[in-house]
Amino acid sequence: MVEKSRLLNPPFDECRGKQLTRAGRAGQLRIAGSALAHRRAAAGQGGSRMIISRTPYRISFFGGGTDYPSWYQTHGGAVLAATIDKYCYLTCRYLPPFFEHRTRVVYSKIESCTNNSEIAHPSVREVLRHLEIGRGVEIHHDGDLPARSGMGSSSAFTVGLLHAAYAMQGQMPSKHQLASEAIYVEQEVLKETVGSQDQVMAAFGGLRHVQFLPGGEFSVRPITLAAPRLTELNDHLDRKSVV
Repeated sequence: MVEKSRLLNPPFDECRGKQLTRAGRAGQLRIAGSALAHRRAAAGQGGSRMIISRTPYRISFFGGGTDYPSWYQTHGGAVLAATIDKYCYLTCRYLPPFFEHRTRVVYSKIESCTNNSEIAHPSVREVLRHLEIGRGVEIHHDGDLPARSGMGSSSAFTVGLLHAAYAMQGQMPSKHQLASEAIYVEQEVLKETVGSQDQVMAAFGGLRHVQFLPGGEFSVRPITLAAPRLTELNDHLDRKSVV
C-alpha cells in the first residue's frame, strides 16, 4: 500500500500571512495550493528572519511535452495538471558572521563554502546569483518525495528557493514572477532540457489549465470543481495509488 496523495484545490492566496503554527494543516490529504513562504524572527539575531517555504509537487494529466519551449515557441502548447499534498520544504536565513564557512547548504549533501560562487548545487548557486545575494546564507532542504520522482521536484525546489530568497529580502513576488524566473534559471542559465509546466504549477498550485504561447508567455486558468466531483477525483487517485 502506497501512502495516499490528494490534489490540492484551494487557492494559495488564502494561506498567505497565516502564522507558521497553523501550517500543520498541510498534513491533510487533499488537492494542494501553491508555494508558501512563512517568516519568523530568529531569536537573538537582532530581528533577522528565518524563512520556511513550502512548495507542492505536481501530477500532469494531459499535454506533457507541449510545454517544452522547442515545441510551444512554434506551435503553442497546453497542459492540464494539478499539485498534490506532497511538498518541498526549504528553510533559509542569513548566516551570522561567526562561522568558518560563509554559506551552508544542506540537502542530500552538506556544503560549507566561503563564497556563494563555490556552491556545487546548481539551482542554489544560480538563484543566489540571480537575486544578487552576496551575503552568507544557510539553506536546508527536506522533501516529501525523493529526487527524480517525476512529479516536478526539481522545479519545486527552484520555485521554493526563489520564494524564500525573496522573502529574506523582504519581498513577496507574484506567482507569475516566481514561475517566470524559475523557468529562466532552469532553461536559460542552467541550460537544462526541461519543460515549463513544473515551474508554473509549483508557483500557482491547484488544478490548472496552462497555455503556452509561441511568444514565450503563458496563461493560467483555474479549474473549479464542485465538492462531490473533487472528492470523486481524489478517491479515484487513491485507488490508483494501491500497488
